[in-house]
Amino acid sequence: MVKDFDIVNKVDKLRKEITKIDYQIIFFIAHRMKVACEIGQCKKELKINIVQKKYWNNLVKDRISVAKDKGLSEEFIIELFNALHQESIRNQK
Repeated sequence: MVKDFDIVNKVDKLRKEITKIDYQIIFFIAHRMKVACEIGQCKKELKINIVQKKYWNNLVKDRISVAKDKGLSEEFIIELFNALHQESIRNQK
C-alpha cells in the first residue's frame, strides 16, 4: 500500500513537471510566432515571397539532425515543424 502511494505521488510530481514544460513550450512557440511576424514584415517591405523553400528545407534538415541526437523521431519533427511553419505563414499574411 505504501509503495502504491509513493508511485501515485511520483506520477503526480511528474505530471506537474510536464505542465511546467508545456507552459514553457507555449511561451517559446508564441515568441517564435512573434519573430516570424517580424520576418514577414521585412519580407513585405522587400517584396519577397513568404515561403523561402531553400531556407525552409535547410532548416528542417538541421532540426531533424538535432532532434535525432536527442532521441526524437524524424517523423515527429517533420510534423511539428510543418505545423509551426504553417502557423508562421498564416501569421505573416
